[in-house]
Amino acid sequence: MTLVTPAALYLLSASGGIVLLYFLHTRSRREEVSDLFLWEGLESEPRSRAARVRMKLDPILLLELLVLALVTFALAGPALRVARPHLVGMAIVLDGSASMRSQTDDGAVRYELARKAALDLLRRYRGSPVTVIQLSHSPRVLSTLSTDRSNPERAVSLSEPTYLSDGSATDLLALLESQGGTSRFDRIFWLGDRPLGASIPGLDETLFPLDENLSISAFQVRANPDGWGSTGFVELSNAGRSYREGRVRITDGSRTATLPFLLAPGQKQPYVLPLPGSFGPAFIASVDPKDSFPDDDVRYFALSGRVDRRIRWVGEPNRYLLAALEAAMPLVVLLPDDPSVPDLTVVYSSAAPEDLTGNILLVHSSLGNLVQIADDAEPGGLGVFSPNDALLADVDPYDFRVRSTPSTTVAQGGNTVLSLGSVPFLWRYGDLTRRVVLISPNLMETNLPLTVDFPLLIRNAARWLAASLSQSPVATALVGDPILASNFGRLFRLKGPSGENLPLPEGSELFVPGVPGVYALTTDRGTYTVAANLDPRESEPAPDNVAVGASNAAAESRAESLFGLWPYIAALALLALVLEDALYRGVAWRRSP
Repeated sequence: MTLVTPAALYLLSASGGIVLLYFLHTRSRREEVSDLFLWEGLESEPRSRAARVRMKLDPILLLELLVLALVTFALAGPALRVARPHLVGMAIVLDGSASMRSQTDDGAVRYELARKAALDLLRRYRGSPVTVIQLSHSPRVLSTLSTDRSNPERAVSLSEPTYLSDGSATDLLALLESQGGTSRFDRIFWLGDRPLGASIPGLDETLFPLDENLSISAFQVRANPDGWGSTGFVELSNAGRSYREGRVRITDGSRTATLPFLLAPGQKQPYVLPLPGSFGPAFIASVDPKDSFPDDDVRYFALSGRVDRRIRWVGEPNRYLLAALEAAMPLVVLLPDDPSVPDLTVVYSSAAPEDLTGNILLVHSSLGNLVQIADDAEPGGLGVFSPNDALLADVDPYDFRVRSTPSTTVAQGGNTVLSLGSVPFLWRYGDLTRRVVLISPNLMETNLPLTVDFPLLIRNAARWLAASLSQSPVATALVGDPILASNFGRLFRLKGPSGENLPLPEGSELFVPGVPGVYALTTDRGTYTVAANLDPRESEPAPDNVAVGASNAAAESRAESLFGLWPYIAALALLALVLEDALYRGVAWRRSP
């Protein structure tokens, strides 16, 4: 046995002080008796010194001295010399990619298995210099090369898998160079779900490969050619060895489309899901039921273009119409002197300016040669010309009541959706340059603001008008890929997929999505959505011919190291202290009256 810190034995000198204080402490106590003559002739103390010493020595004193001796011995660092496996240098490389978040057949998370294997290696090669690396699309050194075990063990225990794609062997070699180069390491332990695919000296691979896995390998949404709604395209991939069935689902938060599927082993199958009346801008595709890798059972997509719309109001104000528009979409009402180009102009009970361009919502108003209105008159009966028109989605027009309506003339090429006799009530027009929706009567001469269908009607009109503002679908990225925020304007605020505000690096025009989901960017131009997804390669299985546990490393050596005994000595000291306290409390209880 060896003492690492023998100087700590000097603490045993404190035992003299404990003994001195113990004998100086009087044990005489005052007692009340009936008469003193009953105590005459009795000896109060032993006459011999040895007898008095034996009387004063009790188990409490002996236990106090034992506690001091054990604590001093533990501080001296007793250790046994043992022979352990030893490496001149070792590197533990944890696969931190998203696929390590998946589970095995027995429910264990793959990264937890890799973390347990890393801790076992740290215990096995205790005393060997070690560095810990997490390899992914953004690799990092978790613990620099050191013989101290506290930092590597803490780094491994606290590490978590990312949502990033796989790292490369080139990335690993670059990090190993920062730790002394590959020649510095006898063994490089790779703990991941697929091989590195490179010949590295000393590489020892332990793999936890994906087995049964169903994933969404591709997802895209396009606006329909007729300008109303969108269509989703989803590709499912079955990388398992058995048939998989379930349902694929696409939603924009308000509208949902579902479709059943059945996939054979190794099969990839595309699916088309229409979403009439939906313009997003954000969409989520998912499959049910989820499997052992639920993160690749969901994918996101965002159409480019602003979420909020700039509105210019012309004519009389109407709070009912404005409230319905605000419920339909985030909007900003431009001031009269604001030179910004609006996304939508609302004209209420007024003649639209001759030079007015862009998308227009007309309510009881005229527009050049497109729409002309005259005096109000008694309305005719309600006629529904296009009951399946996009503007009537979820709307029951038979609840509408109109007291008076203007005689209205509309241009050719439009579509009359509702009429009052021969007068258009709800009419829409679209060409390559703009879209127009007309509601001919004054809202205050109708019951529309009081009906539950009015907000739905305005929502449908706003979505149809805003559809032409969507550009090509480019607002998607992979997790970990930088996104240039300046493409959307000067960034003011960034919200994550859960709605939390994310910090913005000062002066930086880039942000890197760290988790999959839909991000909201608020800029000086408006609010935009960007979708971030897992790299689809994370769902691909490892090659079938991979040998789990393959190694090309040299044989390990053995070296003498110290096995510390102080934790066991400290435990004995604590036990003796508890026993001394219990004995003291028992004596005090017996002495109490």
